[in-house]
Amino acid sequence: PRLRARLEAEGRLAWVADEMKSLCDPALYDVSPANAWKRLKPRKQTPRYLSVYRAVAEWRERTAQLRDQPRSRILKDDAIDELASQAPTDAVQMERLRSVPKGFAGSRFGPELLETIREALRDPEASAPVIERTRSPHNPAAGAVVELLKVLLKARAEEAGVASKLIATVSDLEQIAQDDAADTPALAGWRREAFGADALRLKRGELALVLDGSRVRVVEVRRAPRPVPEG
Repeated sequence: PRLRARLEAEGRLAWVADEMKSLCDPALYDVSPANAWKRLKPRKQTPRYLSVYRAVAEWRERTAQLRDQPRSRILKDDAIDELASQAPTDAVQMERLRSVPKGFAGSRFGPELLETIREALRDPEASAPVIERTRSPHNPAAGAVVELLKVLLKARAEEAGVASKLIATVSDLEQIAQDDAADTPALAGWRREAFGADALRLKRGELALVLDGSRVRVVEVRRAPRPVPEG
């Protein structure tokens, strides 16, 4: 009750509700092995990579459930990526991978996982999941924009009393720098209110960052009115 009263007084109760909304999403509780790869972040788009990636993620999820152990105890996320990239088909090749625990290939899991990979490689085109590729418009000044957004983020985070990494990540800033309509949490909900809307205004030249002593201030940019044509 005390926290609720404080949140209401500061006008941030909606922020908490926005954060809790994701907990009501049924997809968050989907533990179907076939969908395990969707919770991860594949780094490549080739059918061969994606086919092995999905197969290994499914194998790990099923194995973790059968043994009632955390997924990371079976295999780390980095190992799934490396296995998909290298696609080892025998124990010698698997033992060379850095992210796979030593001796894993010779354990009871090794033969199962190798067979899973070989099966995925039989017809990668057919078994690879389809991932929609989204291309953002290229902005040649994106690097400079990201640096400005970092300063704005720090200023807004200090004003809100919230850790900047909870509002936006570097990846979020890179997406915003490239695309005003980027599909990123920083441009939605309370994050847009705290930072995202101003990030877009900064890009449009409507806001400026001013150094006031040792503190950065965000100020409105006043544009001169356009002259009215005579006649």
